[in-house]
Amino acid sequence: MNYADYADAFSSADLERAGRYYTDDCTLFLPSAPPMKGRDAILAFYGAMFRRVREHLTIHRFDEDADGITVDCTSTFTAIADAPDFVVKPLNAGESTSTHVIVRYTLRDGRFCRIEVTRAPG
Repeated sequence: MNYADYADAFSSADLERAGRYYTDDCTLFLPSAPPMKGRDAILAFYGAMFRRVREHLTIHRFDEDADGITVDCTSTFTAIADAPDFVVKPLNAGESTSTHVIVRYTLRDGRFCRIEVTRAPG
């Protein structure tokens, strides 16, 4: 698992490369959206989002154990087009908002099978 490559692909909106890190049955849990089940659902969600909003991950802490990876990071969302219905908060083109989150990635066979994003305390 090369998490730096994944974070770079994700922050670059390169879903072809980022999608290689998800199992076919990966489940994504976000604080501001219903759970997404399956690689295709996750890629569809981010594909639609990236047409109007880009997300950049700034990693503060990275921990790896036998079951997966935990990342403490800031997600910065920048609108490249008006996004009045963006799930985090409405954004106009050029506006940004940041959220401090903890992301737990559960691994199976070297790929993400579960991703759980929670807002960091404080």
